[in-house]
Amino acid sequence: MSDVVLRVYDLSRGMAAQLSLAILGKQIDGIWHTGVYVFGREYFFGGGIQTMEPTEVVQRYAMEPVRVIAMGKTDITETRFHAFLHEIRARYTEQTYDLLTHNCNNFSDEIVKFLLHGSGIPRDILDLPHQVLSTPMGAMLRPMLEDVQRQMRLNGSQIPFTAAANEKAITEPASKGVGKRKFIYSGNPQLYLPQILGRIQELNEKQMVLSADEMQTLQDVQKSSETSLSQTHPTEFMEALSRSWTMLLKLMRSQDQNSQWIFPKLCLLRALLLFPVNDTKNLMECLECFFTLIESSVKVGSTCFSSHTEEIAVLSVLLNSFINPAITEFTITHANQFLPFVFRAMSTMDNHLEVRIMSSKVVQNCCLALELEEEMIVSTLVCGSIEVMGTMSQSDHESASHPSQEMMIESLMNGIIHLLSSFRLARNLSMQLGLESILQRLQPTQSISGLVREIRAIVSRHGSTDMEHTLPIHVINRVAGNYRASSDIQTQNPVHSISGEWSKTLPWAKVLKRCLKEEGPEDVSNMLTHLADKRALITSPSKLMRLCAFLARYEWYNPVHNILNDSLEKFVPIRDKTNASEQFVASGLDKVFDSVLSVYKEKNEWKQVHRMIHLLHDRSIDPSLRILRVFLITCARSNRKEHVHKIIQHLHLNRLVSSLNDVENMKTVTACCQALLLLGQSNRVIQLLGHLVDDLPSSKHYTESRESDLFWIGFKKLIHSGNTIRLNVLVEAYINENQKSQVLRTLSWMHRNKHAKPDCVTFEMILQYLVRHKDYNKALTIYQHAHQLECVSGDKNTLINLASLTAALTAWKSLDQRRKPESAYCQYASDIWNQLDKYDFAKAKEHQILHLFDCLWKYGDRKAASNVFVRVISSTCGVIWSRRNWVRQLSSGAVQVDLHGFSCGAAQSAILFVLHELDQECPMMEELKTTKIGKNWQPDIRIITGVGRHSTKKYMHGELRTRIITLLNEFSPLLNPSQCSTNSGVLLITGHNLRKWMEKR
Repeated sequence: MSDVVLRVYDLSRGMAAQLSLAILGKQIDGIWHTGVYVFGREYFFGGGIQTMEPTEVVQRYAMEPVRVIAMGKTDITETRFHAFLHEIRARYTEQTYDLLTHNCNNFSDEIVKFLLHGSGIPRDILDLPHQVLSTPMGAMLRPMLEDVQRQMRLNGSQIPFTAAANEKAITEPASKGVGKRKFIYSGNPQLYLPQILGRIQELNEKQMVLSADEMQTLQDVQKSSETSLSQTHPTEFMEALSRSWTMLLKLMRSQDQNSQWIFPKLCLLRALLLFPVNDTKNLMECLECFFTLIESSVKVGSTCFSSHTEEIAVLSVLLNSFINPAITEFTITHANQFLPFVFRAMSTMDNHLEVRIMSSKVVQNCCLALELEEEMIVSTLVCGSIEVMGTMSQSDHESASHPSQEMMIESLMNGIIHLLSSFRLARNLSMQLGLESILQRLQPTQSISGLVREIRAIVSRHGSTDMEHTLPIHVINRVAGNYRASSDIQTQNPVHSISGEWSKTLPWAKVLKRCLKEEGPEDVSNMLTHLADKRALITSPSKLMRLCAFLARYEWYNPVHNILNDSLEKFVPIRDKTNASEQFVASGLDKVFDSVLSVYKEKNEWKQVHRMIHLLHDRSIDPSLRILRVFLITCARSNRKEHVHKIIQHLHLNRLVSSLNDVENMKTVTACCQALLLLGQSNRVIQLLGHLVDDLPSSKHYTESRESDLFWIGFKKLIHSGNTIRLNVLVEAYINENQKSQVLRTLSWMHRNKHAKPDCVTFEMILQYLVRHKDYNKALTIYQHAHQLECVSGDKNTLINLASLTAALTAWKSLDQRRKPESAYCQYASDIWNQLDKYDFAKAKEHQILHLFDCLWKYGDRKAASNVFVRVISSTCGVIWSRRNWVRQLSSGAVQVDLHGFSCGAAQSAILFVLHELDQECPMMEELKTTKIGKNWQPDIRIITGVGRHSTKKYMHGELRTRIITLLNEFSPLLNPSQCSTNSGVLLITGHNLRKWMEKR
């Protein structure tokens, strides 16, 4: 292990300490330059990555370090450290230098974090430029500071880590328009040919696979070669190298996969690939044996590679197989054989770190080697890379910013950039698979932020034209796993990204929708049915249930219908009525139909429910009551009166509802009433349920309409027993008909009835109805009565929910504003506030909470609204807000407040809460614990309000944006919210304005 030491120099040579207080108004001890001393040399950034002896630094720049800080010991090898420097060298050049964000100290911080696995240099050194430039005189001093820093720079020929001769990459010409491709290869720190041949000699003495002459040929290659890969090779060496390929081919063919020969022969293959190729035939045969070995290891679960060292050997061979133009094309044509192994090695989180890093390098080489748009290979590379980055984006920030993770992401992004730049298919897939959202979740560090910007620029540049093209059906087939990968899906083995675990998260919605535009529903249906027949996607009704529900949710109704029909053919081949129904339930297909039915109900697709009923009738299967109930509701929503009446008559004639004691029957009667309410036939609901209340007068249509309709005749005897649910439907019918007296009489009758007591829904509907009609005194009387009943029951029965409390509060506030509350009602106010203070918001629904905020703000009770907001986000119902991720700190440092879905009152409470939290030592929310307003506060606040065009819900109003602006303009000094130049639905509060407000608060 080597010591890591930070050497700190003062470029001002003491002048900063003497003059800073007078010039800047604050004490600056020095203008810091840092270098990192490790492995006997000092490394620093100056016009590029430089390295030299510490004494040479002192002699060249005439500076002694003012501080020498021992940072720790590193377990990273010098070779790996140099490889890391080669990888980041493109980011540390004369052109990329920036005084604030990309200077010598930032370089020192990055390599110290790499060497010590996350521990960087002292913060006061990194923050020095910000401290200087934040002062009034700081901006004037910026040119001087840059000139001081420039004295540490050398020209390009003197900078070792930018010299082409020292790069660990092989460069070859590529196709026109692509430029140069730099492949990573495995040749460090040396080839170890003597050790490899020694192990082969040892094994050969036991088994005599090679003759003595053949072993001598391999020894000749070792003696004639140099581990430095010299550019000239004598003729004798080339002849011995040609014969060695024959020997290696014999080894590759002779030994079984579980042999102890695997590691040495792979090491030999890795080394020979680095030499010039003069025997292409034997080389390609060796690689064919190698690719077959990898493919077989994938099928048997990688049992032939017993350790991570063997996996590293495999990946080393793959890396080196790309460096010679003669075999690059041959390697890429066999990518489907080795990519499953590579992606599995990279995505397995408990794999050895070196294995995962090398796997990412192989993917990068594979992407760079592609010159033609090979659809299967492009699909595999894009899907696999995005899946791995998606997995990394879900890890915690500390592990995601680990240098090893950054190296992997950087390699994957380099490969994706080449694919996106070259192939339309890659761009299409990346947009379909949500690459942009993954990039946002990655929280890119400084080392990969440039690559993220480049990816976004490519997608933005080509996005509009690519969206006009659809993905061919055969590409979807391949992505879905309809070829060799289908067997992998069946066994649930994540062999590679698009045939294993990836198939569970593949966005069928976007990909198949593209396919539907070009190929039509029938082609997609045939493809899905074909996959179902081969069991590539479904192996049981449970999986079939998820697939059909998913397809139905995205309106692929023909594929759903065909798959359901084929499934009935397989699982219910008989058509006998009794046995068919039993087999239908026993097979589990009834659950499949139920899952699809739920989607149809949500989307109000009565026609698809009708098709489902016909499908069951064709199989002699009686539809369940739930199917008929859904059909009733969906038809009523679509105003299909004839279908509603036919279903009701069908229920009566077939006596499907024979007892009100059965839960299913009660649900069916309720569905009939709800359907009639949706059709606007409230009077018929009153006729149906009205005789439950003895003293309710009959409707004027009671005799003629009820007696002439089979519905009323059939259900006349079924509804004599009282039931709260059905009586609530009756109350709703009276409310729709605006029959206030009947509403109150029904409530009075429910109080007297032992079997149909009013519940929280009853009081909610009635209180809201009375408040809408401004009968505030009656509303408060009913609220007080419900409150008393709740107290008598010992809180066993909840009669007052949050919606009822809000209605009662509205009634009281309205009377109080008019100064007209009766003396008897004044005592109700304390009861309302006491009950609100004790209310468990975990029991409330989201829209009820939003209504409460609107009520409190409407009547100017901001303090109560703020207290309620704190209780809401602190309670278990806080998931309502945390699910939206409504407040968070962006990578730029700005605080973003997303108010989508908030009511006006809730949005105003949220803004006040955030402003209060930012000034707290220990904020309540985890998202705000890394921020604190103070004298050094810099980031802005972004408030996403939207513009009100899509506010369809009743509790969301288009004036939300206006309300927020009005609220912010009430602050003194003014916060001056401004509109974002790129998004009219975003308001900005600058850090400067916010800091001024906090200082005078």
